[in-house]
Amino acid sequence: MGDYEVIWDQAARLKLAKMKEFLETPPREIFKKTKWLLCNQPQHKGDRVTFPDFDFEDYYWVNINNVIIVYDVVEPKKKVLVDACYYTNTGFALRKFYGEYDPLDE
Repeated sequence: MGDYEVIWDQAARLKLAKMKEFLETPPREIFKKTKWLLCNQPQHKGDRVTFPDFDFEDYYWVNINNVIIVYDVVEPKKKVLVDACYYTNTGFALRKFYGEYDPLDE
């Protein structure tokens, strides 16, 4: 399929499944899109995580159908490890990945 093998951590897969009621796209499709998107040049598909004191600092992140996918690239082994995912429309995700957001400012 591609140059990199995309592997989802079990906890990330379970979290994606739990988001089902909030998503317009079924979790299975997001899972497939992630594998398709990140199997080639994954370093160029996402942004670097540069948040101090965040568990996934120096990982990459990409938004796929309102799900933020957090992944690491293991270059010598040509693997992409998806370690976390977050629903985009939460205060945490908006602050962490898109900068400060205060709904009271609207």
